Amino acid sequence: MKLYLRILSFVKPYRLIAFISIIASVFFVMMNAFSLWMISSLLSTIMQPEKVATIPLITETSTLINKLEYFAYHLIGGGSQVDKLKRLCFLLIGSFFLKNVFFYISNISLAFVQNRMIKDIRDNLFKHIQHLPMSFFDKSKSGELSSIMIRDVAAMRVAFTESIQHLINSPISIVVLFSMLLIISAKMTMITLLIIPLSGFVVVQLGQSIRRKAKRSSIQIAGVMNILQETLSGIRIVKAFAMEKFEIARFNKENFKFYKLTFRQSKLSIFTTPINDMIGVSIGIILLWI
Repeated sequence: MKLYLRILSFVKPYRLIAFISIIASVFFVMMNAFSLWMISSLLSTIMQPEKVATIPLITETSTLINKLEYFAYHLIGGGSQVDKLKRLCFLLIGSFFLKNVFFYISNISLAFVQNRMIKDIRDNLFKHIQHLPMSFFDKSKSGELSSIMIRDVAAMRVAFTESIQHLINSPISIVVLFSMLLIISAKMTMITLLIIPLSGFVVVQLGQSIRRKAKRSSIQIAGVMNILQETLSGIRIVKAFAMEKFEIARFNKENFKFYKLTFRQSKLSIFTTPINDMIGVSIGIILLWI
């Protein structure tokens, strides 16, 4: 956590842009919830004209779901079903257009912040390396330093983008959509919550395994790059002593180790989607049965 907060300190110069991204994310989630409500509630009202007669007037004792249904009915107005459908289509187009505008603003702002942050980290890292004593360079391999400067810092950009998106969008989406579920059916929502710990446990376990393998891959690719750089820089010596086969075998061995690590990481990443999909389907079947 301390390391993550240290990385986030590079966001401070661009906190205004990051704040714009957060605000846009909030509006994106709100418009997403509105479009979902439009599709579910308004469409059911149009497809079931007899339901309109059962929509009660708003009183002090009206429930929130009654108030939302009343608002939804009056939002599309009166007239024939075709007229209502036309207004519904325009509202849906408008809501999806605004949702995607906020989505673009949120992600383009985040992309600006994360790219500038990575640039600053590379600048600081290179500056730090320049001031290190010669004893450090005697112990360290140039291939490993190059791997850290290029590959590891680039991996930080991906990790930062995904984590920030989850930290911003996911909590807001959960709160808004959870509130909608409670309004629609508190009983069904409570049943759904019983499955969440199982899903969370599976995701956490897979995530920890992926993280361990990603760390090993990072170390391994540094070794591959080091062999490559040593061979290329000393290619005259390699050819002079006819060591091509030795260097090829050495490189192939390290490269195969890297392949095994990355393939295991890919298998776990791909396995996450089917697991979550089966859990989601199980929840749906339970709710349909009830």
